Amino acid sequence: IDGSCLASGDSKGRIRVWSLRTGRCVQEWRCGSENRPVSYLSVLPSHGYMASNCFDDILRIYQLPQNIRTGEVKVVCSLEGHKNANWPIKSSMFHGTPTRGISKQQHHSGDPYAVTPNSTSSKSTKDFGSSSGTCTLVATGSADFNAYVYDVSSMTDSKARTKSSFTVERLSPGVGCGVEVLSGHRGRVYTAEFHPKQLLLATGSEDATIRLWSPDQA
Repeated sequence: IDGSCLASGDSKGRIRVWSLRTGRCVQEWRCGSENRPVSYLSVLPSHGYMASNCFDDILRIYQLPQNIRTGEVKVVCSLEGHKNANWPIKSSMFHGTPTRGISKQQHHSGDPYAVTPNSTSSKSTKDFGSSSGTCTLVATGSADFNAYVYDVSSMTDSKARTKSSFTVERLSPGVGCGVEVLSGHRGRVYTAEFHPKQLLLATGSEDATIRLWSPDQA
């Protein structure tokens, strides 16, 4: 998390933070109330956020305290729409300059756009990002053969908490966030991983393909 600790999730829905120096647990909390297994943890250490995939089909975003050993971990939002469905689904987080969106296929077409960072597309979807000039995105695989990209900028950016600049397609209760569905895989999408510095997303599926998705440049 901060170079001195690591985080783990278990089959009982517990998330624990461990000291690398002592090997002891220094923080613990539960992922939801149903004690469902945690399948993956994704951390954005530079901004103090963690995403947790859980078998209850909810992707939770946590705000980590500056001192993980003594501070309080807070839930920023809970995201629905994707399907964990008892599979080891993984997610990834990105923070950077907003763009017009991730290139994707339309649901009626065949193969998705597997594009390079410099390619273009006229089928843009929506703007990502907040009024402060940056975006925070969370991408996750799903058991329904899709990948999902959630724009949580308005919830993770204190300057933009009162205004959302994107169209809402799918919501979890009480949460307003944009989501883009990336279709085209022919099997469960187990992993979605952002490039560490560019808004480039790779998704891996049981259909034995890895697909690259880049922002629209049109």
